[in-house]
Amino acid sequence: MFEMQQTRSRCGDDWIIWTGHDEICAAGLLLGSDGAIGSTFNRMPKMFTSMYRAGSSNDGKDVGIFWKSFAQRVDLP
Repeated sequence: MFEMQQTRSRCGDDWIIWTGHDEICAAGLLLGSDGAIGSTFNRMPKMFTSMYRAGSSNDGKDVGIFWKSFAQRVDLP
């Protein structure tokens, strides 16, 4: 996340930055990523679309709400 934030700082908005792991999607959106490529997004498209919109408008509270909902649905072995 630190490297992503530094890249955004140095390259500005012209450089497109994606996150790749589902578990860093929310943090990435809040730190300036342009989007995410995740493996579970197709299973919960409405939730991740809502999280993306909240992140795009810098609404950290709503990003957190969607993230908690996602985290509760993930079943780790």
